[in-house]
Amino acid sequence: MSSPELISEISVEDKIARLTIGQSDKSEVESIFGVEHGSDRNRWAYNFDDRQFEISERRQGPGLGAIPVSAGVVPINTRAVVTPTFSPAGIVKRIEVARFFDEPFIND
Repeated sequence: MSSPELISEISVEDKIARLTIGQSDKSEVESIFGVEHGSDRNRWAYNFDDRQFEISERRQGPGLGAIPVSAGVVPINTRAVVTPTFSPAGIVKRIEVARFFDEPFIND
């Protein structure tokens, strides 16, 4: 088992700081946070998770008898959720942030 890849609070805050309400558009948000945001047109959610390589026993799925284990990087601890909301023109009109780095957790 390898050591976990931890999400830095500073890296998340730096990304949030690059957004400007009323100016940033969808393409800018995707360039900062990526394209993995769900399918809602006007509200995207980005999860920032610590990750770890894990090998586990497979209990279902194709090829179960041939390959009884699965391996890969899995999320182990959510550190922040950033949810930008867009106007009909595709401009950021609101940013919700839930931070789970230290208790008490901060949501703004």
